[in-house]
Amino acid sequence: MMFFRVIKRYHLEVTKVEPSKDYDTNGRWIVTLKSTQTEAISREEFDGVMICIGHHVFPNIPTFPGQQKFKGTILHTHSVKSCERFSDQKVVVVGIGILELMLLLIAVSLPNKFI
Repeated sequence: MMFFRVIKRYHLEVTKVEPSKDYDTNGRWIVTLKSTQTEAISREEFDGVMICIGHHVFPNIPTFPGQQKFKGTILHTHSVKSCERFSDQKVVVVGIGILELMLLLIAVSLPNKFI
């Protein structure tokens, strides 16, 4: 099935991702694939590559001294689906990742903004 021109394929292992020979002019990537069933190797060219390693599948929420005294809600960005819930609250964003930055940029546009 093709959705947004995405084709799902299974039983493949990505063994190498490298810029194409003409990358500077076309921005395309060469991906080397290995079949996990037949061991066959193939190479395909793509317009873009997304590395989705599941870093936020198992959120890590660090603990801080005195955290048990805090009466509010502590969330990981993994659990935030919308910033609307924060529009009338004072919020602190802890972290240096891209998701924390994106959350901060969205949240400052809401009423009662915070930084």
